[in-house]
Amino acid sequence: MYIWNVRKLKADLADPGLTARQELAYLVPSLGVIVCTFVSVPQHNFWSAVYGTLVVLILALGSVHAYRCNGGAGGEDFASRYISLAWVCGVRWVTFLVLPIMITMVIIPGSPWKMAWPGELMPLELFDVAVRLVFVPPLFWMVGRHLRDLAALPKRQRAERSAIDDGLGLEPLED
Repeated sequence: MYIWNVRKLKADLADPGLTARQELAYLVPSLGVIVCTFVSVPQHNFWSAVYGTLVVLILALGSVHAYRCNGGAGGEDFASRYISLAWVCGVRWVTFLVLPIMITMVIIPGSPWKMAWPGELMPLELFDVAVRLVFVPPLFWMVGRHLRDLAALPKRQRAERSAIDDGLGLEPLED
């Protein structure tokens, strides 16, 4: 599993692709992040409902964008590529975009961004929703760019992987 190196991940995705076990290694933490996105909404009010609705809409539109970048109906291994690239790009996205902006907003005196002590619930407001949602489209742009790179490669010859999909690293037998 790659956490940072998108080049090596793209090389693995191009040929021979990920095994089911490798796909699962990217799927589980990705689902955890999605769940945490909804659990992290402090108090339920009008703006938290707007936020939840817009996150679902952005996820749907971003996924359609990624699907098209992968070649649409003619693309290969969309789910495997999408989930793994979203994970690696997401780590980079948080490191270079989200954390620096959030830290800057917290330390600026008079910032409209509110800090809550652990266990303290603060309702979302329009500013909170706008700031949270402005971070999301660049992630889908990055994932789409890498999917487009993979889709531009010549179609690979699919090897029979049923014997090696157990993650033991066994090579398929030659006939």
